[in-house]
Amino acid sequence: MAFFLSGLDQTLPIFLYSQLRFPQRLPMTLALGSTILVVSTIIVIFSEILRRRGVQTTKPSGL
Repeated sequence: MAFFLSGLDQTLPIFLYSQLRFPQRLPMTLALGSTILVVSTIIVIFSEILRRRGVQTTKPSGL
């Protein structure tokens, strides 16, 4: 879907896939992929902490 919406611009997944063909650029590609993975994990952990902090426990009213 991103391929069709991007028009003539190159999207990040297509850029990463195209860089895997060149052995001299492999370390940069792996570093970029690792950075994306770490940042995504930090965002998920942070959002889970915020979600748990926002949940308030209430006792049932016993209706």
